[in-house]
Amino acid sequence: MKFAKAKLALFAALVLFAITARTADDVFVINGIELINARRISLATVLSHMPVSVGDRLTPEVAKNCIRSLYNTGFFKDVSLSRSGNKLLVTVKERPAIATIKYDGNSKLKDENIDEIFESINLVAGAIFNDQVLDSMQKELERAYYSYGRYGVKLNTKITPLPRNRVDIDIKIQEGIPSKIKRINIVGNESFPDGDILSELEQGIPAWYQFFSSKDQYSKAKFYDDTKVVESYYTSRGYINFSLDSVQVTISPDKKDIYITMNVTEGEKYTVADVSVTGDTVLDKGLLLELAKRVNVSGEYYSSTKTTDTIEYIENKLGGIGYAFANVELNTDKNDDKKTVDLNFVVNSGKRVYVRRVVFEGNEKAKDLVYRRELRQLEGAWYSKSLVERSKTRLERLPFVEEVKVDTPTVVETDDQVDVLYQIKERLAGSFNAGVGYSDYYGTSFNLSMQHSNLFGTGNAVSISASKSDVLDVFSIVYQDPYATDDGVSRSYSFAYSEYNTADTAQISYLANKISAGMSYQIPISEFSSFQIGATLSSTDIVHTVDSDIVAINDFIDTYGNQFDQLTVPFGYVFDTRNRTIFPDKGIRQSFGVSYDVAGSDLTYHKIRHNADYYWPSLFGTTLHIRHEIAYGAGRDNLKELPFYEKFSGGGNGSVRGFETRSLGPKALRLTSLGSVYTSDVTLGGDLLTEGSLEFIIKPFAKAAGTTRLIVFYDFGNAFATRRDFDTDELRTSVGISLKWLAPIGAMSFSYAEPINRQRAVPANGIEGDPAQFGIPADRVKRFQFDVGGSF
Repeated sequence: MKFAKAKLALFAALVLFAITARTADDVFVINGIELINARRISLATVLSHMPVSVGDRLTPEVAKNCIRSLYNTGFFKDVSLSRSGNKLLVTVKERPAIATIKYDGNSKLKDENIDEIFESINLVAGAIFNDQVLDSMQKELERAYYSYGRYGVKLNTKITPLPRNRVDIDIKIQEGIPSKIKRINIVGNESFPDGDILSELEQGIPAWYQFFSSKDQYSKAKFYDDTKVVESYYTSRGYINFSLDSVQVTISPDKKDIYITMNVTEGEKYTVADVSVTGDTVLDKGLLLELAKRVNVSGEYYSSTKTTDTIEYIENKLGGIGYAFANVELNTDKNDDKKTVDLNFVVNSGKRVYVRRVVFEGNEKAKDLVYRRELRQLEGAWYSKSLVERSKTRLERLPFVEEVKVDTPTVVETDDQVDVLYQIKERLAGSFNAGVGYSDYYGTSFNLSMQHSNLFGTGNAVSISASKSDVLDVFSIVYQDPYATDDGVSRSYSFAYSEYNTADTAQISYLANKISAGMSYQIPISEFSSFQIGATLSSTDIVHTVDSDIVAINDFIDTYGNQFDQLTVPFGYVFDTRNRTIFPDKGIRQSFGVSYDVAGSDLTYHKIRHNADYYWPSLFGTTLHIRHEIAYGAGRDNLKELPFYEKFSGGGNGSVRGFETRSLGPKALRLTSLGSVYTSDVTLGGDLLTEGSLEFIIKPFAKAAGTTRLIVFYDFGNAFATRRDFDTDELRTSVGISLKWLAPIGAMSFSYAEPINRQRAVPANGIEGDPAQFGIPADRVKRFQFDVGGSF
């Protein structure tokens, strides 16, 4: 309708000019041009769009072209031509200018996304307003929302005229609910059932455990990626001629439901016949051929995944020695009669390239040196793709960096030089936090902390924290210089004061006040491993509380006293290949640590601890996690065992769930009023701890995949008095389910576990259920456990 009106106006203008031209001379030589009724558009602008100028002859045909050209500029609602003598009069009615553009109601599309759409169609303040631009805006916004599956989006646009031929544009957006995928049909698949293929897709019907999942929210872009997944599913299983013939997407009349049909032609399965490597490569072709044949085995079914892996390996190998633009193409020669395919990897190494300059952009707070010392790709060296990516990873691990993008533009007028450009988005390096949390073990806790990870732009970090809970009160200060030496050796200084009160726990009851100061070094060995060593001076006061009848406490204090000064040397080794520190889904982390009290300390003992975590991507997007920990301690000189306040115990979150926190381990002997000894139900702990877990980790909420995990687990473990007392029959076990959530107020962990192997109470006379006073106490079971405001 709007376009019809515009055409009608143009036609009327042309007719009007035709009538005017007939009443005068049809042709005349223009000796001047005058613009009438224009307020914003200048005569020079009009002349630049007209096909005539002063001195030209104006004919009816030329006049029509003039009117048409001026209309096509979009500047005018009406144009007419007339003459005064030999002067050409151009009378116009200007279109209004856009004063302001306002919109609201958008959440799925961010403001910056909408602004980009408006700029692309020149719908901005100060631009000329016309109906075509408004139609383009409607189409582009709908197209953007359709890509997110928002087919029910509604746009209500209000145009308000203003003085001086201007308009305000106000757009009300009703995004609507996303259309849901109700069914995906695959037609033509004979070798694989629908379920096997659909389980590989990012979009579809959510699994039973994917609560509140957005997997069924249709997105055109995501489903296009899924069509590539279907293609890869077949071509990686021998179906080299597989074809996805068509995809039909049907939307219900109410625009809420989506039905998808994919028509496929599987073709026949082909096996690999011959594999060859040709082309120009500086690498040993024999070694490359051996690799290609080892991956793409003759006689096995063709796999596009394996060929892609081979190409990536060769290109990365060449990229690692300076051939930044190396390219490998795959040529296939199929024998349709024998259903075999010959594979030929054609290598083009290109020219060797070195890095002229490494440049950082966006580093407003940290000094250039802070970022440059993380680099593994150096200026003046041969370009290495792996070193460039490793440098990017190291930059992203800095606590004050939010995001890093890397580009390698070619240096102008050269073919053997590139610059490496790192675009850095910094985050706030300093923070002040105050919070309240709750834990089954620590009870209610109050936390106050201040930290800065980029002090004065140096990359050095300082943190000051204080916390108070029912069990532990701590005040600490830590200062770290991550590059105390040019080789990347970090140095830390620490000071801490703590008060530890176990009166309301499953452990023996005592109060320990400790003050300590220390220094430590972390020495990198490789990109994934480091060695740590330090020294800590501490003073511990043991205050005997309500458990004055605990034999171990009485004997220890009677023998050694209750105040101890220690000089401890901790050292250890860490190996970490995890892809992230929080919620990793692949990689390994192993640590081995020793703390050794040197001669001259009031008490001399040592503790050894080994931890290991293994993560593997598993079925249906889950992650398999295996964890184990072994800890052992022993006294030296006149100390026969670990002090009672240093002994190991198990149970609770992070240990064996389903048992009360730190309740597992040897029980303390207690004195009766008559002087006899019996086994109490409070835990003394032991010199040996062994425990572990087997976990299947699930991402239950697609919208919060980065902040939540649902875990099905099997735990085992216990503490033993000495290493000679270790007995697999005494290991406690449990199974259960856990939810971890990185909430805005802090980390939360909830678990429900059912103990499998646990100790039940046994009376002294051995009769189950007899109310005898003494015997073997039962394990303290706590099926539901949670921590709020803690850490993982």
